[in-house]
Order: sequence, then structure tokens, then C-alpha cells
Amino acid sequence: MTDFDNKLGDIDNKLNLIINKMIPLIDILQIIIKNNISKESLGDSPKKEIPELAFKIEPFSENIVRRNVYIYGKKTFENKDLIKNTFSNATWNKENNSWSFEYKFNIEEEIKNLFPNIIHENF
Repeated sequence: MTDFDNKLGDIDNKLNLIINKMIPLIDILQIIIKNNISKESLGDSPKKEIPELAFKIEPFSENIVRRNVYIYGKKTFENKDLIKNTFSNATWNKENNSWSFEYKFNIEEEIKNLFPNIIHENF
């Protein structure tokens, strides 16, 4: 095998790598074209602003044995000690970027008394 054949083989291997990496992109483009998706149809959806401090309570469900309360927002770090000391079972939930603890009756009142400006959002 000559040096030319080796270089030609290298070029062929690199071309195959490029083609294999392009196939998923081509598939996505075909889906976009097939479904007539335009940039305008996607729009510039406004990003949801993160509140200073907010909480959500998991809705009641027959499948959920233990309901959780989530406190989240820009000021969770500066209030972490207060949250941990007030709600003894409070733990940081990485998936939701929030403090999570078990729901108990009238927890909404307790949270609002502790944080008067907190926002109660629906789950």
C-alpha cells in the first residue's frame, strides 16, 4: 500500500465520521421541513421570571401518600437557615431548585406568617 492509499483511506474515514455526525441533524431538518415549522411559529416565548420567594403544594391525589411543599426563588439561599429550622424535615431538592418538606394541615398560614411577601403558586 502506498502513502497515497493511506492518505486516501484516512480521508475516507474522516468523511464517514462527518457523515455519521450529520445524519441526526439532517433528520431534524427533514422533520422541520415536513411539519412546516418556521422560526415565527416557534416565537420568542417569554422566559418565566423567577420570584424572590414562592411556594407550591403538591395537589392531593390518591396515588400520593406524602404531599410535599416546595419553597423556591431567588432568596432561598439567604433564608435557608430559617427554612431548615422552622420546617424540621426540609431538604434541598436539586431537581426543583427548592426546599422540600412534608405537607401538614395549615402549612400555608405558617409559611405566610414566616414570609409575608411570599407568593403562593399553583402546582
